[in-house]
Amino acid sequence: MSLLYTDEQKELIAMVREMAENEIKPYVQEADEKGECPRELFDWGFKMGLHMLEIPEEFGGTGLSYETTAMIFEELAKVDAGYAISFVTSFVALRNVILAGTPEQGKYFADIVKPGRFAAFALTEPNAGSDPGAMRATAVKDGDDYILNGNKTFITNGALASIMVGFFKTSPELGNKGISAFIVDADAPGITICKFPLKTVFTAKLFLTGFFIELFPHSRCRSDFR
Repeated sequence: MSLLYTDEQKELIAMVREMAENEIKPYVQEADEKGECPRELFDWGFKMGLHMLEIPEEFGGTGLSYETTAMIFEELAKVDAGYAISFVTSFVALRNVILAGTPEQGKYFADIVKPGRFAAFALTEPNAGSDPGAMRATAVKDGDDYILNGNKTFITNGALASIMVGFFKTSPELGNKGISAFIVDADAPGITICKFPLKTVFTAKLFLTGFFIELFPHSRCRSDFR
C-alpha cells in the first residue's frame, strides 16, 4: 500500500524542509560538539507552531492529523532528530493531559505551552525505564493536596520545560494500577533540575523532595489520571 501525499501535505513538508535546512542545519555540528544548543534556535519552530501540531484547535493547536504530523517531523528529523523530538515531547505531554485529564487541566497546560514554551513527560527513573511499575517516586495525599517525592532521569526537555506531566505512585500496593499523573510547574519550590549534555536535546534529571502540590485552584492533579 502506497502513501499518497495531498497538496497541502506537500506544501507543509516543503516549508519545514526549507526552514530546517536554513535555520537548523548550519548549527547542528557545533551543537553536537559542544553538547548544548542555544534556546534561540527553537524560536522559528515555536513561531511555526511545531509544538502544537496534534493539539485540537480549541486548545490553541493546529489540529493536524497524526499522519501529517509524522510527515512533518520525519522531514525535520532528517536534519536533526534531537531538535525534532523536543517539539514532539511538548505536544505529547499536552495531548495526554487533554486526553486523560479534565478540560480545566487541559486549558491550564495549553495556556502555558502555547505561547512558545517547552513541556516534559517525566516518567523514567534510574531503576524504572521500560517497567514503570518499578518506579519509586511517590505522591502522598495531605488533606486535599499531595506531597511528591522521587527522582526522574533522562527526561526530554527537562532542562527547559516550563511545565511537566509527572508520574508517581499514589497506591504502591496496586503496582502499575497505583500510578497517577500530576501536572507539575517546573519552577515550583522543591524541584532540582540537572541537565545532561545531550546535544540538541535538553534532557535532565529531576529531583523532587517534599514537593507540595495543591489540588486547587487549577485542578493540577487527579488521582485517577492513569
